[in-house]
Amino acid sequence: MESQCKEYGIPLIFYDNSQIQKTSYKTILEPQGNLDCFHSFIGCHQANNCTHFKNGKIYPCSVAPNIHYFNSAFNQNLPITPLDSIDIYKAKDYNEILQFLAKPIPFCRFCNLAKWKSIGEWKTSKKDISEYLEL
Repeated sequence: MESQCKEYGIPLIFYDNSQIQKTSYKTILEPQGNLDCFHSFIGCHQANNCTHFKNGKIYPCSVAPNIHYFNSAFNQNLPITPLDSIDIYKAKDYNEILQFLAKPIPFCRFCNLAKWKSIGEWKTSKKDISEYLEL
């Protein structure tokens, strides 16, 4: 990575974050998908802070493009639609991508941000559905 950055004249700075306490977040989902997308989007700490690129598509967060892991592990079906991402190869220009990222996606209806919370020290998932749903 360092040599690629040098080759293209891109500054690369490494930070020593060994003293930083990482925290885990409980990301509560609403399987019925009956939440207000706009409200979820504007309050989301991931929206445009955790932009995700996967298979040529950009998502405004990391939850939507990875929900298939949740669906598979817990036999759920929180769907992703073509409107949840923008294909960089089909976007007419950079502004179209920026406009897409500035608005909620349909998947936002599954994120219950009012119940998202820090659960302390960063740790490996227990792979229990209660980490994602309020039961």
